[in-house]
Amino acid sequence: MRDLNDSLDVTIQKKKMLEAKRFSLGYKIESLQQLILQRFQALTTISSIAFAISGIIISIRSDLILNETLAMIAAASFALIALISLGRHLYLIRKDIEGISDRIRDLSEENWGKQLNEKIFKADWWPEVLYLFLVAGVVLFGLSII
Repeated sequence: MRDLNDSLDVTIQKKKMLEAKRFSLGYKIESLQQLILQRFQALTTISSIAFAISGIIISIRSDLILNETLAMIAAASFALIALISLGRHLYLIRKDIEGISDRIRDLSEENWGKQLNEKIFKADWWPEVLYLFLVAGVVLFGLSII
């Protein structure tokens, strides 16, 4: 009888471990998706603030600006960066929704008793490239004031 109880305990512990793996995997996927989206949220926020500040300076304190062409190019680049990063952000949200629904469908077929297959993570370079354009816009706007 004791052997039966021990084998039941081992089976219950294995089931608990499998359930823990599922939860852990789910939280890690969710965390990774949130980090990816936060890159675009930060970029959209910063470029929107830069656009607002440059627009206020251009409209209210135009006496500070020595080169209007540079200031307008910088303000337009801030608006363009905000729109591109927001569009990319929305695209990734839609893509994540589709990916999550696919993963949920595949969970029933997954063999949780063996080690999980590791997938190669590829982050896109959009935020970093847009950030470089944002820095260039700030430099241009700064040069328009000097």
